[in-house]
Parts: sequence; C-alpha cells; structure tokens
Amino acid sequence: MNHLLESQLATLRVQQLRMEARQDQLVKEAKMESRGDLLARLGLGRPEGKVQPARA
Repeated sequence: MNHLLESQLATLRVQQLRMEARQDQLVKEAKMESRGDLLARLGLGRPEGKVQPARA
C-alpha cells in the first residue's frame, strides 16, 4: 500500500511541475503578445505575416 501511495505522489508531483511549466509558458507568451501589441500601436512592430521593406 505504501508503494502505491508513493507512486501516486510521484505522479502528482510530475503533473504539478508540468502545470507550473505550462503556466510559466503562458505568462511568457502573454507578455510577448502584449509587448507586440504595444509596439504595433506605436507603429514599431511588424503586422503579422508582412515583411517591411528595407529602408535605404
């Protein structure tokens, strides 16, 4: 019985670490997205899928 509980606990720890990593990734993506929106509003960002011509 003890082994079963230890196994379940290990599984829960792995799931928790995965969820924390996913949460960190989502936060990072949200920060990048909001930064991109801010740059676009300021006219500094590139519209999605469009390449700005090089300026001479």
